[in-house]
Amino acid sequence: MGYELYREVKDHAPEKIGLAELALLLLIADDANDVTRLSFATRDQIVKWMRVADWDTIKKILGRLAAIGIELRVPI
Repeated sequence: MGYELYREVKDHAPEKIGLAELALLLLIADDANDVTRLSFATRDQIVKWMRVADWDTIKKILGRLAAIGIELRVPI
């Protein structure tokens, strides 16, 4: 799962993003389906993978990514 998308993120992620942003992008890409490019990882899984205390930390990282034009969240 996600091998192609993982490679794409690894090779083309903007150099201006920080390590936390890159790690989150890579983890979600790794979990994503290669065809649909969708990840259905739960909040708890992402928090665990990122080794952070809570979802609020992930929301801050997602916000920083969105601020530079990389939006991973799907509107509900």
